Amino acid sequence: MENNTEEGGSGQQTVSKELATALEALEHELAHGQVRFREAGDGGREGALESLRATVRFLHRIDDNQISDLLQPVYALGWALVQLGDGVRAPMLAQPPKDGRPRDHQEWNAMKALAAMAVTILKDAGRPEREARDYVARALDNAGFKQLSKGRLRPITGATVRTWRQDAMQGNTTEQGSVAAHYRECQTLPAPPEGVSAEAHADQIIVLITRELFMHLRRENAPQPITAPDKP
Repeated sequence: MENNTEEGGSGQQTVSKELATALEALEHELAHGQVRFREAGDGGREGALESLRATVRFLHRIDDNQISDLLQPVYALGWALVQLGDGVRAPMLAQPPKDGRPRDHQEWNAMKALAAMAVTILKDAGRPEREARDYVARALDNAGFKQLSKGRLRPITGATVRTWRQDAMQGNTTEQGSVAAHYRECQTLPAPPEGVSAEAHADQIIVLITRELFMHLRRENAPQPITAPDKP
């Protein structure tokens, strides 16, 4: 991709027209993929596949073969999702053997605290607490999160979020890595821009949960699926 940047009045380079077009297309395609992810009724598989393709197309638009040649793992993941729709489970999507309690307990405590904060945001905007808990539970479920209980994946419910919120608000804030300690940190999150609704702000927190947990687990190469730790 050629560097067609232009000098602005302030001396800063503006984004090239080619890149701006690619970003606009990416935003449109990811938005469509997110709708499919939430509404297709397949657990999010088709939406994830559509978003994955959009990301690859974006990289193809803005770069030559230097990056494209490094995307074999991404292509393999996409093909695995396609096969899954045909009833074939690729090895990379197979359930790994469990070898005890997951190592990501503190990260899940942070997730619980963020979920509790999302409930607080909705409550402050006038929603009844039970309705707010159910809203957050549905958003987490739509994002692909499940609760591992007695060896089985179960949906996150409003009752689940209620327990997390109790841990957040009544737990020991001095215990490092606890839900309460993370919740106290959540209270320093910046307020949303003016005009952003409580629902949109809560949805942004769910996206933050998904991104941070995913990126942390990939950096640590954790073998467990992205699910809540099993209950003792």
